[in-house]
Amino acid sequence: MRIKITAPGIYDGHGAEIPVGREMTVSSEPTGWAGRYEIIGETEGKTFVTNPDRKARLKELAEGLSDDDFTNDGSPDLRCINALLEDGEKKFTSAERDALWSAE
Repeated sequence: MRIKITAPGIYDGHGAEIPVGREMTVSSEPTGWAGRYEIIGETEGKTFVTNPDRKARLKELAEGLSDDDFTNDGSPDLRCINALLEDGEKKFTSAERDALWSAE
């Protein structure tokens, strides 16, 4: 599902506050964040089309990360993954990372 952060006080796996207004894809409703987000779309029942080369690249990049470079749900931190990309490589989006990572 797609959510939008509507109030401060939500932090990522590295302790950095997620800015109000940020939209993200989550695998399930984050009930612990009640009152600080709104559901803006559903992804359930949709099939993400994935590029096998991108999936392999994500896996390759993730292998070079430390344990601290993963979020609470076990997926690689997007900032860390994108920092490892070569010049000219398309950055991963959260939706793409989530779809590719959950397809593991």
